[in-house]
Parts: sequence; structure tokens; C-alpha cells
Amino acid sequence: TDGRALRIAARLLDCGAELEKINNAVFFSKPRNQQEFEADLLQNHLKFAFDGKFVYAWLPEELFVAHHFDMRDGEGVIDLLRELEGAVIVALYYRRGDAFKVSLRSKDSRYPVGPMARAGGGHDMAAGITLDLPDSGAVEFLLREEVGKLLDCGTAKDI
Repeated sequence: TDGRALRIAARLLDCGAELEKINNAVFFSKPRNQQEFEADLLQNHLKFAFDGKFVYAWLPEELFVAHHFDMRDGEGVIDLLRELEGAVIVALYYRRGDAFKVSLRSKDSRYPVGPMARAGGGHDMAAGITLDLPDSGAVEFLLREEVGKLLDCGTAKDI
């Protein structure tokens, strides 16, 4: 968001855009199955490393099935992790076809996640990558290795 975007938003409001309706539609209108998916994720799938600076979750297929949820509808799911106090870098990963889709976010520009996922796209504070690894354990190990280096907290081998 920059000044230009805010000026456009102000013009839209001046022209009659209904801020309350927009806010409710964008921020306060999740389907129940998504809320149940998110509650299950937070309750049963979170992992923490490096004194809570790295928060991540493996999302198994069973989680999607149980809540009839598809990540194509889950734009803000990773923000649940980013909102946790103490989290600096967060990640979600799940199987997509024969590979693993990984979403990464950083809350601190001193720890950019973009370079970890350059092949996948994104920018320094938000990035994603698809990894061709044998299983979720290999993804977890790799993430802990790379995030540990980035945070200068050691590596997965040190934990």
C-alpha cells in the first residue's frame, strides 16, 4: 500500500463506496468450514522452533478433507501464524500433486524469505515455492535448516 493507493481509496469513498460493506466482505466474511479448518490448524498442527521465532505447520490431506477446504480459498490462512506474538518467520506447507507447496512470510525486513524461494516467486517479505522432496519430514528439515541460518540460530541438526 502506498500513497497512490490510499488516494484512490479516498476518491472511491468520496464517490460513494460503502466502507462498512467493503470491510465486512473482505475481512469479516469467512465461510464456517474455513474457520473450522483454521481452528484445527491452530489447535493441532502448529510447530515452533528457534524460541518461537519460526512458526510453521504441515497441512496433511486429512485436514483439508475433514473441513471440505481447498487452499485456493485460503488466501489469509498463513496470516494466522504471522499474527502470533514472537513469530518472525512463518511457513505453511502441504502436498500439491507430487510435490510440496510452501508459503513463507517474514515480519522483519532483516530476515527476508524471498531469497529462500526465488525460484517460486514473491518478494522479500512473502514468498512461495514448490519443492520436489520425498515427504513432509524432508520439507520440515529443509525449512528448519534454511530458517535457522537466516535467523542465525543454528540449523535443524543443532536442535
